[in-house]
Amino acid sequence: MPSIYTTKQGETITDVLINATGTINNWELVIDANDFDTWTPILIAGQSIIIPDSVEIQTNILNSLAGNLACNNLQITDFDDQLTVLLNLFAPAVFFIDETSGKYVISEDSIPLIKETIS
Repeated sequence: MPSIYTTKQGETITDVLINATGTINNWELVIDANDFDTWTPILIAGQSIIIPDSVEIQTNILNSLAGNLACNNLQITDFDDQLTVLLNLFAPAVFFIDETSGKYVISEDSIPLIKETIS
């Protein structure tokens, strides 16, 4: 059964995706489920957005946000917390958290991509 996300004032579809699922990877599924005819729909506060069952939920990211919205009125003031949120949202394939140390580690598979990007 799909879940419903209720939009807040000023949210965009990107805000909804990050705040409801912890990732923007589900963009097309959410757009299709809500019959939006554009990739940038205009949302109004209180609008119900369908989050299909097939959408991948990044619970680790949602848990790390701990009630702080990742988008739209970002309230995270600690630099380490901001970095954690950004790395989790935009670079999960490149970085991961080492469970032993709790530190971010660069995935060995991503090293060639990083080298290509910065050269």
